[in-house]
Amino acid sequence: MASYTIRGRRDRGVAPKSAWAMLRQQQQQQQQQSSSSSSSTRLPLHLANHPSFPLHLGVNALAGPAGSGKTQLCLSLVADCVLWRKQKAVFVSLGKDTTVRISQRLHSMLKHRTFKENRVTPDLNNSDMDKFIKQEYLTKIFVNWVRNQDDLFHMLCYGLPKLLKEQQDGIHDASSNSSSRISLVVLDGIATLFRQKEKGQSWVDRSAHFFQIASICQRLSHEHQVPFVFTNEATCKLSNSDSSIGGLLASSQLEPALGLSWAQCINSSYFVQKQQGYDHHQSSNNNSYNNSNNNNNNNNKDNNKRVLKCIKSPHMDTNVKAEFAIEQRGIVRIIQS
Repeated sequence: MASYTIRGRRDRGVAPKSAWAMLRQQQQQQQQQSSSSSSSTRLPLHLANHPSFPLHLGVNALAGPAGSGKTQLCLSLVADCVLWRKQKAVFVSLGKDTTVRISQRLHSMLKHRTFKENRVTPDLNNSDMDKFIKQEYLTKIFVNWVRNQDDLFHMLCYGLPKLLKEQQDGIHDASSNSSSRISLVVLDGIATLFRQKEKGQSWVDRSAHFFQIASICQRLSHEHQVPFVFTNEATCKLSNSDSSIGGLLASSQLEPALGLSWAQCINSSYFVQKQQGYDHHQSSNNNSYNNSNNNNNNNNKDNNKRVLKCIKSPHMDTNVKAEFAIEQRGIVRIIQS
């Protein structure tokens, strides 16, 4: 695989700037950030609808085993963008679900949330409902599918910067509301592209690619004031103190895949996994559980309980946890009584 460079960083020298020019540039950036933060649409999104898990600028990584709800968490964030904030979002599938499948999942989630949150009249027929969802919400979501590392770098270096600039500057659609901007970029499945080394690719090259990906996303995130979220798989870390297979399995611990090379490139890291043995009576403050009288539904919700925890973040304590369940309308936060 060819070596990539960030366009404009290595192919030409950087002209020195005076101290006064640097101060003016810093003041302009602070004014832009303060003016945008005054709007309610600049309030941070929250993972699992939990106030202790705000998404900050930079590269955020969400890891977990298969079926833990990583993609569902990200789809819910996208839905929050278009439903609550009236903003736009980008969802990129990295070698996983196709754009058609992602669009179908988003359509289903938005439809259930629209009904649940009484955003339309109850007498609206199914055909009109689908039309409403497409016009009001799905047109604000940009989806893409990346099949390999080459496509990923091409998208990050060319396609995504162009899209962000067009949307943030209001060039793409002059008739649209200027306040409607992209407020989230999701890249789902980084491990799918990098867990298996490409032919002729060394571990050093792979680590260098991680650094380049993170550098590009960091720059785009701060330049356009958009948080980036990557999803990652989980791997099993085994204790060296146990010699037996049973002992190894008993002391095994899940951790994000791709190792330290990727972990050192990201700003914030979160981990999500299922938790068994959940008593639905614990969430007595959650209406979605209070109103359920069906034992089968309760059992399903018990099995759907997930726990989100912080591994590292410059903004929050690593001991903070959030509990949530997954329903057709997306993520439902579990509030302990």
